[in-house]
Amino acid sequence: DTVSLFSETNLLEINDFAINSSALAITAPGKLLSIASDFFLANYEGSSAPEVDSKVLNIDKNSSFGVSAGSGDEFLIWESDSIDSGGTIRIFDSDRGNLKYLADITTPLISADYNNGKLLTLDRNGECRIIDYDSGEDDFKYTSFGLRTVDFIDGRNIIAGRNSTSSLPSPLLHINSRTGETVPVDDSNLLVFDLEYDYLTRKLYTLGFEERNGVMRTVLKQHTGRSHDRAETILSFPGEDIDSSFTSDSGSSKIFTSLGYGGIKLLYWGGFTSLEGSFSIPKT
Repeated sequence: DTVSLFSETNLLEINDFAINSSALAITAPGKLLSIASDFFLANYEGSSAPEVDSKVLNIDKNSSFGVSAGSGDEFLIWESDSIDSGGTIRIFDSDRGNLKYLADITTPLISADYNNGKLLTLDRNGECRIIDYDSGEDDFKYTSFGLRTVDFIDGRNIIAGRNSTSSLPSPLLHINSRTGETVPVDDSNLLVFDLEYDYLTRKLYTLGFEERNGVMRTVLKQHTGRSHDRAETILSFPGEDIDSSFTSDSGSSKIFTSLGYGGIKLLYWGGFTSLEGSFSIPKT
């Protein structure tokens, strides 16, 4: 009898992924993959099978790339780990399938987030930049050792998470991008390594380490008030869960987090639900 291969599974390492209003983009060693589908549209009702269109681009095999949603059908890709010291930020048009240059970077980036015609980046040396999305020119630069995460609060202010130090004991900073002024936000964490600002509720969410009664805990907090100095712990886990993360749904203010045991948790209307326990993941 003749034996022939029917099928095989080829697992591809994934560096990063992002979703915009119409497509999913995935970066992998040497590859950029985009999958456009009606499924990603906000008004998709699922009454018929969604149309799917995919594109694959070859990129540098010697670097790892981050990706985030840009304007409209566009994505931003950048070096997040590279054998070289620098790299570029490029715009990928998921509709046309082409890449175009936006700006240079001197150090691989931790994050790059688009908001209202501006790009907010943070690199591994603690340099934060605001880049004009159309021209690629810098509107603002700020550098501070130990910066871990940044986000826009409004048109001119940035909130940054960092290591607290003896000279600056707060792990949170308000940064005014017009004046360069920095104002520490009172908080008991020793470190904030992830944060997001919710424009809908005007609340700040942070993930970091806090020492309580001699025990280090990883805490997800909600910050309110004009200066975000009123903090409430909404989930706490004993130990340093540095690999945990969270994200928010800007349309509904739902919070999804991997903190602690039990997989992904959903916070909504003041309570947590384990998505594994519900046997389905809701489309938001």
